[in-house]
Amino acid sequence: MNTTHMPSIEVIERWLKDEDCDVRAAAMNACQGREVPLEVIEQGLKDEDCDVRAAAMNACQGREVPLEVI
Repeated sequence: MNTTHMPSIEVIERWLKDEDCDVRAAAMNACQGREVPLEVIEQGLKDEDCDVRAAAMNACQGREVPLEVI
């Protein structure tokens, strides 16, 4: 996987604050397969939009995420 065009953690965090749920879902999709702080994924898991929460769940794959977080 080419990661040269992957957004930085700072960009992902900024996207998570966007009004548009598609932008927030894209932020969570950008977390898949990357070592991002658990707090970033938690923010997506708590989002009001189900697509953002689903993308956050996908970002949890392959990580040791405590069940109480999910």
